[in-house]
Amino acid sequence: MRRLIPLIAAVALGSCGDSKTHSSKLSKDERISACKRMMTKAGDDTSPDRVDKCAARLAQMPPKQARALIRCVVTEGKDPENCAKQSSYVRKRFSEQKSSALAQRQAANNAQLLAMSMFKIARDLAVYKQAKGTYPASLAELETLTKRPATDAWKNAYRYRRQGAGYEVCSNGIDGVPKTKDDKCSRASGKKR
Repeated sequence: MRRLIPLIAAVALGSCGDSKTHSSKLSKDERISACKRMMTKAGDDTSPDRVDKCAARLAQMPPKQARALIRCVVTEGKDPENCAKQSSYVRKRFSEQKSSALAQRQAANNAQLLAMSMFKIARDLAVYKQAKGTYPASLAELETLTKRPATDAWKNAYRYRRQGAGYEVCSNGIDGVPKTKDDKCSRASGKKR
């Protein structure tokens, strides 16, 4: 019946983070006591070395996940294998939620970078027009005046074209591919206000 420790190991190895942060939240006595109860419930051998091994595996798990596994096996009396699968499912859902939040923050940061990048190129074009009386025919002319490359926040070249007395300048966005949904363009008519 020696199946509880491998199950805990499988769940613990899939959990994120390092054991130092997890073990501080679940004391060693709590882990040993929980392992004895779980192993007794599962019909496993409760020799000291096996209990210590079980406690070490629990230390590698996030505290909430470890407590959920203990509660599932000891309190609810469920099969350890089903509890381990349930714990893995909870971990997967948590990771998905964490990834989604991270993606949202990254998208907000990218939008800020793009806005700042577009502001800088529009400012440089305005400075060029003030100095020369017209917008440049190409961004290479702008670079000679500003002494820096005309690239966006991701070091991609802008798409630029003059339109009558004005201009249109576009950033390809983070993907660097023209005419996709992350592109941003800025236009100036060249007319006095």
